[in-house]
Amino acid sequence: MMNNGIVDDITHVFATHKRRTYLTVLPVAEMAIVEVQRFPSVGDNDNDEVEKLEEEASICPTVRAIKSTPLGSTIVMSTHRSAIYGVLSNGNNEEDDGCTGLGLDTSNSADFPKDDEGKLDSGYSDLWKITIDANGKASLVERLILDFDLD
Repeated sequence: MMNNGIVDDITHVFATHKRRTYLTVLPVAEMAIVEVQRFPSVGDNDNDEVEKLEEEASICPTVRAIKSTPLGSTIVMSTHRSAIYGVLSNGNNEEDDGCTGLGLDTSNSADFPKDDEGKLDSGYSDLWKITIDANGKASLVERLILDFDLD
């Protein structure tokens, strides 16, 4: 089975609470034989209440989950547009409550394209592959754009 190297070494797959983010990352998770973890946890209940959660509702739970993965983890993550910078950058949280983001430099327009308003300008098929090194530091491996057949 050809996977273009995307699923090599993946240990965790995360998606925010939006159904669309779950569906975006699901094919990769299935190929990597890793369960998709959604934050906040919605289980199998994909209803209107879940979709109507505040846009920022996923940031803290997702950041905390990623930070709690074992050192050496490789993560693939899908998030909705308004949460991506809060999860991957240092965020806007002044307190050290585990929600300050992963500390990635989001200024690279190739990996983090921005629209005229400075918001993430990406499609529904964007994923981010992240590693957590032996010191607990997150690094972006690559931005994946799933516009090809994974099989």
